[in-house]
Amino acid sequence: MNHFEKTWTSSLFSVEHYVGLISIAIYLIMSINLYKKETKKIAHNKKLIYILICFSIIWLIWFPYTIIDSLYYDFNLPVSKFYSFYIFFTALTYGIGFIGFRLNTQETIKRNFEKNSEAKELAKTITHKMKIEKYYLDPNVNINSFAVKMNLHPNKVSAVINNMMGYSFRDFINMHRVEEFKYLAKTYDSKSKTILSLALDAGFNSKASFNRAFKKFCNMSPIEYLEKNQKI
Repeated sequence: MNHFEKTWTSSLFSVEHYVGLISIAIYLIMSINLYKKETKKIAHNKKLIYILICFSIIWLIWFPYTIIDSLYYDFNLPVSKFYSFYIFFTALTYGIGFIGFRLNTQETIKRNFEKNSEAKELAKTITHKMKIEKYYLDPNVNINSFAVKMNLHPNKVSAVINNMMGYSFRDFINMHRVEEFKYLAKTYDSKSKTILSLALDAGFNSKASFNRAFKKFCNMSPIEYLEKNQKI
């Protein structure tokens, strides 16, 4: 390789490094800004947050690594020294794209459901049947057994609850159980009943799941709720 070829190769390699640094930084900034914008419409996604954090950390490591290569080694470090960065960036880029595609698909499904009159009617029917029949009192109720009672496919029931009501099936059930507990608590007598027995009567199958659900929907513990309502 003559002097011209060496100079050309070195210059091209340095340009590629700087272009890579800048383009990936722009991609990362645009991804973060887009995520912030979209989270106003959709829920936070922890996996995507972790990927963006990892992406940022690897770029922050790559930047001084490249500067050191430029200043002290005149871009003479072998390409193999950068392979790990390329592999991580490729994997993370695909991760961002895959999760972003899934989030976009979920949002599209949700919008389609909101425009679907059948889905709206199903949501009303499911809510009405749950309140009237009190299927939530069965501690072993699940999406499959409930779908059988509704004469619907489990996937359809799940889609309606998720997209029309904004709950998972478990949260949908537990929300009704919490309301049942509140109803039972109106006649609560600490001498004849314990808080746990009320929770079990409302359909919960353990103290831990009851406390967790109550805290989630009421932002207070069951004891705090009863004290606030002067029942204990």
